[in-house]
Amino acid sequence: MVQEIKNRGGSIFGELLEVGLNENMGIFFFLFVALGALFFMVVRWVVQQNKEREDMAAQREREHVHLIKELSSSLQHIEELRKENRQAHERQESMLGRVLDRLPPRERSDNL
Repeated sequence: MVQEIKNRGGSIFGELLEVGLNENMGIFFFLFVALGALFFMVVRWVVQQNKEREDMAAQREREHVHLIKELSSSLQHIEELRKENRQAHERQESMLGRVLDRLPPRERSDNL
């Protein structure tokens, strides 16, 4: 039986089981080894899950930075268009004012 355990894997848990069988340590030793193996697997799983979560968060952050840069560029373009529109509006108002100044005043008719 000890040889079977050794053939399955040369891990630290296999060696502990071998020592436990050779020394007749009892069921609690085997439960302790099983608990240790379970704890090790859970910690490994948690670390793996955290790494995946951190990678996803980093990817989302890169996407958000890209979107913010695009938004900033769009806002700059909008501000430039507003400025051009404001200048065109002021130019049109000043031209209209000059044209109206050159027109002769209309005579009022008394029929109104």
